[in-house]
Amino acid sequence: MIKQERQEALQKEYLHGKEAKQLLESPAFSRAIEAVRTDLIEGFIATSWRKRKHREEAHRQLQLLQRITDKLENELGTGKLAKKRLEAK
Repeated sequence: MIKQERQEALQKEYLHGKEAKQLLESPAFSRAIEAVRTDLIEGFIATSWRKRKHREEAHRQLQLLQRITDKLENELGTGKLAKKRLEAK
């Protein structure tokens, strides 16, 4: 029973990794991420030094954007490991 549950969990991790790979390799997704990143950086640069809250918000949004891509890359790596484990059985 535990072995079957582990097998199902590995299969799920593998599928999530495949989905993450599709997103990360998607030209549309890459363009969208880069466009948002560029907009945020340009907005940050154009903001007056007096508008601290606007700069902080742009910084926070840049960090969140990076977290999204980091999470996808993490899922991709986990999926690759799951695939190796599934193939080893």
